Amino acid sequence: PLVPVFARAQLARLGEEIGRLVARGIVDAKLSKKLQKKLDHAAEAMDREKPGTARGQLRAFIHMVESEIRKGALARSVGDTLIAVASKVIEQLGIDNTDDHEEDS
Repeated sequence: PLVPVFARAQLARLGEEIGRLVARGIVDAKLSKKLQKKLDHAAEAMDREKPGTARGQLRAFIHMVESEIRKGALARSVGDTLIAVASKVIEQLGIDNTDDHEEDS
């Protein structure tokens, strides 16, 4: 498969971590929903074997986390942890941006 099992597991871990942060009152429900939506779109892309699309969704997730850190809505330490995990998933998905496009023959 184009999407490594490890990347899928890490993505699930990231979603679970966001759930724990909400339960502990560290992340509010509104932000959680926005972050989880990005993760859900990345997971859907992985299910369709579209790692490039999944990487794009994870980059959007990272940008959203960075924005929330800058606004003071998310602690730097918490945001950095989320970014580190998302970055690891991106790394596992590889760097080839051509993998989502069908070749014309």
